[in-house]
Amino acid sequence: MLSPQADGPGQRLGLDDYAEDFGRHFALHRVRCVEEPISPYLQWELHLLGPLPRTGA
Repeated sequence: MLSPQADGPGQRLGLDDYAEDFGRHFALHRVRCVEEPISPYLQWELHLLGPLPRTGA
């Protein structure tokens, strides 16, 4: 079981961090894979994430 405390310098273990990583992954996945208008909330999330890496797809 993971400890709620960081195990060492530079490590972050917390629900907020996992949620942030999941949100970033979901936003990238949705932008790449779904061709539909995105919600204003997701547009704002993407704005906060900054420019997305361009893929050669």
